[in-house]
Amino acid sequence: MGHASFLATSCLGQRILIDPCRPGALGGRIHTTPVASPVDVVLVSHYHEDHGWIGAAPGDPVIVDRSRRVADTSFKLWTTAHDSASGCRMGLSRSMRFKLDRITVLHTGDLGEFDDEWLATAAKVDVLLLPVGGVYTLAPERALALMDALAPRWCIPMHYQSSAVKLDMATRDDFVALLGERPVTACGDTFHPGLPPGVILLDPATQSL
Repeated sequence: MGHASFLATSCLGQRILIDPCRPGALGGRIHTTPVASPVDVVLVSHYHEDHGWIGAAPGDPVIVDRSRRVADTSFKLWTTAHDSASGCRMGLSRSMRFKLDRITVLHTGDLGEFDDEWLATAAKVDVLLLPVGGVYTLAPERALALMDALAPRWCIPMHYQSSAVKLDMATRDDFVALLGERPVTACGDTFHPGLPPGVILLDPATQSL
C-alpha cells in the first residue's frame, strides 16, 4: 500500500492491514492510497502517523498492537528500538510476526537495530518485510545483513524514499545495488507465493506527490 503499509489477504478472505499511514502524513511528505474495502485486522507496530493511523482502516477491525490471537491467526509482537541509539532519538517500535495460509510473515516495524536476541525471536520466516531507507530505520547495508542472517524465502523492501515518500532516506535502488547476484523479481503491486525465492520488488499502490 506504500511506505511500510501492506494488505495481506488469506485464502479464506481474512484481510489484515499492516501499519496504515495517514494520507498526507508528515506535513504532506508521504502519500498512500486509502484502503477501499473493510478489513478484519489492523496490525500496528507503533502509533506514529505514518504507521498507526487507525482512521485509514475501513470497517470495524480488531486492532492488534500486542501479541494475541484473532480468529485463527496468532500474532507475535515484540518491542524494538526505532533507531540505532536504543530508541533514544525516535522511541520504540514493534516487530510483528504471524502466519497466514501456512506462510510466516515478519514485518519488522521501524527497526533501527538488531542483535542475536532479536534474530532468535524472529526465528524462521518465509516473507520478510524489511525497511531499507536508513535514517529512521536500518541503513541499506545493515538491512542486507539482516536479510542474510534471517535467510527468508522472500524479502520485500519497504520504508524508503520514492516519488510518494519525500523523506531524507535511501531509495530502494540503493538497496538493490548492494544485492550482487542475489535473485530479484519485480511483480507489480501484489505478492503471491508462486513467485521465485529472492528479493521481491513491489510497486506501491500509491500516487506520486
